[in-house]
Amino acid sequence: MIKAIDIQKLREETQAPVMECKKALEEAQGDFERSEKKGSERSEGSYLITGRHQACYGKGGSHTHNDILSFELSMFGEDLIIDPGTYVYTSNYEERNKFRGTQAHNTVMIDNQEQNPSFIDPFYFEQRAQLKVKKWEEQKDFILFEAEHNSYKYLKQPVIYQRSFLWQKQNKSLSITDKFISQGHHELEWNFHLAPEVKIWNKTEVKNGKEILLIAPNHSFLFKAPEELTCAIIEDEMSPSYGVKLPAKTIRFSGFLNKEGQKEFQFKIEAIK
Repeated sequence: MIKAIDIQKLREETQAPVMECKKALEEAQGDFERSEKKGSERSEGSYLITGRHQACYGKGGSHTHNDILSFELSMFGEDLIIDPGTYVYTSNYEERNKFRGTQAHNTVMIDNQEQNPSFIDPFYFEQRAQLKVKKWEEQKDFILFEAEHNSYKYLKQPVIYQRSFLWQKQNKSLSITDKFISQGHHELEWNFHLAPEVKIWNKTEVKNGKEILLIAPNHSFLFKAPEELTCAIIEDEMSPSYGVKLPAKTIRFSGFLNKEGQKEFQFKIEAIK
């Protein structure tokens, strides 16, 4: 088993993201010198992962999390927005449910309710939520993905949640638009879980919107959010492998839907040149 102390040591030596360090140690079978070389082989690529429809044909889903329309983002070889992992299965039910809950993923939680019902069995929960892809388009300069899920149509005053990702190829920026079609008043909570090596500076003197500086080992990025949202930086945890936890930060935004109709919130992550 890869130990947290080895991952931390390799991070300090190579400045590589935590998941790259874990992979390097696994590939090197614990040989630190070999893993150090692998961890230093940094990529200039970027990736975005999102979506997630029902697992196991909608029946149970032993390893399913409440992560519909959550996402992971790496830019210029730097892990930025991550999935916090699993941590444990049966040894601690509270931690098991914490890591597979909606709040532990990079998506929106409405009225403090889970995407799917509460978990009793550590390897089962009802998958009532469904994902619908509305648009996928790739052009020379951009990639656009739009989808929605119906997790919150079961509320007393239903909400349909739509999310779009717009990736600009030239300047390597990601724009996220969250749209809500709702009835009545609702509380909204966004969580963006950061890689352990990412540091944060919450800029205070900004005229329009909110801006947070994300400082990765080799690049810096600007995270823009709507001015009307409340922002908090949470001291959180992530799990790079089973039974292992590392400290990490989460950016949490809070807001409201105050009336029936449609409302959009826009976020953007871009590199600082």
